[in-house]
Amino acid sequence: MVSKIQELEQASSISGIFDERGKYLVIEGDEWQSIKNYITARGRVKKTDIMTECAKLIKIPDYVEEDLLELVKEGEGEQ
Repeated sequence: MVSKIQELEQASSISGIFDERGKYLVIEGDEWQSIKNYITARGRVKKTDIMTECAKLIKIPDYVEEDLLELVKEGEGEQ
């Protein structure tokens, strides 16, 4: 499955990321642009800030968003 996803990414058929559980989240072009705009506007940003903003910008199912935000909170405690 991973090799098929990688093949589709290389062919520019899909674009996305794997979450912490190994599930693939498709990210649309407008979502990538929103992430780029956020980073450009803020300048230097921490990984946890980007993750938090991605949870807001990327259309992901609620259960994934809750898990992502929990990971962000855990990551902030490590810094």
